[in-house]
Amino acid sequence: MNHQSMLGEAPALRAAILAAKLKTDDSGETPDAATLYVPPSHLKALRLDAHVIVGGRGVGKSFWASALQSEELRRLLEGAASDLAGVTVRLGFGEKENIDAYPNADVFTKFLDQGGDPYDLWRAVILRWVAEHSGHTIPRDNWSATAAWLKEEPEAAAKLMQQRGDWRGLIVFDALDRTSNVWQRMDEIVRGLLRTVLWLKSYQGLYSKVFLREDQAERTVFNFPDASKLTATKAELTWARHDLHGLLWQRLINARDAHGALMRRICPHVQQSGFWRVADEMKVESAAQRKAFECLAGPWMGRDKRRGVPYTWSVSHLADGQGRTSPRSFLAAIRQAAEDSAHRYPEHEYALHYVSHPG
Repeated sequence: MNHQSMLGEAPALRAAILAAKLKTDDSGETPDAATLYVPPSHLKALRLDAHVIVGGRGVGKSFWASALQSEELRRLLEGAASDLAGVTVRLGFGEKENIDAYPNADVFTKFLDQGGDPYDLWRAVILRWVAEHSGHTIPRDNWSATAAWLKEEPEAAAKLMQQRGDWRGLIVFDALDRTSNVWQRMDEIVRGLLRTVLWLKSYQGLYSKVFLREDQAERTVFNFPDASKLTATKAELTWARHDLHGLLWQRLINARDAHGALMRRICPHVQQSGFWRVADEMKVESAAQRKAFECLAGPWMGRDKRRGVPYTWSVSHLADGQGRTSPRSFLAAIRQAAEDSAHRYPEHEYALHYVSHPG
């Protein structure tokens, strides 16, 4: 739709932006299915053969870790990553404590203080998961007991892993900075986890994903034999400009009631699984994407083209030192621009005044 046809709709569009879910949640809660958006560059990260997923702050690590745990969201993802079909997913470490499923920072501290190897503690996490799902009983009074059984009864542990039945499973590890507040010790713990991931690869039908921040991945965590077998599977979570705009419109068209209906007048879309999805032309750098954003912000960052284009400016002026913009900062900036425009420029012809834009 041409932006000229939306002139006069600025207050309603502004209200629709503010009604949409533009705040990202990294608390580990299951994401809203209506906000699910898969940038093409993230497909590799979702596939079962990608064991190490690396990304900066606010790029979606916890989002994907949570989404993979939801059966409903996995069904939506199967079109993009078909190997997720029929997989049982378990969280092996995350934002929220679950002491029966995985150790907390205090358990790691005591275990390492007593000379334990984090590799054994992480394998104990795997063994509890497999035993629980396969109907076997192993020691689980505390984490030291499970790890000790693994060391003392290696044949029984191996048989448990080999005779677990024909189910397929994925175990996900996130928020690993919560394992310790000491960097050197955290590196040791993460290195032990990555060794465990390599160990798990020998068991057909069992998979793992480790979500790491860039600063964690750049340290010494891959300093062990055969680590290259894991780094070869590494996927990075990055967001191109068209990915960010696609994500924005996915959230705008699913705003509640009349707000979403108004946005769907602008954005090409389809209905799928009870939700609105942006059309393929809104997932790539395209005239459709540019025209849609012009309906919100106009064609220029001022009275003419000399000051820049809102479609590009809104992303580029949020970029970090490496030229990357996170979805968290982009969505927050669009919401802030709508709030500022409503407060300072309520009579402006577009929902987003160019002075209110980020940067």
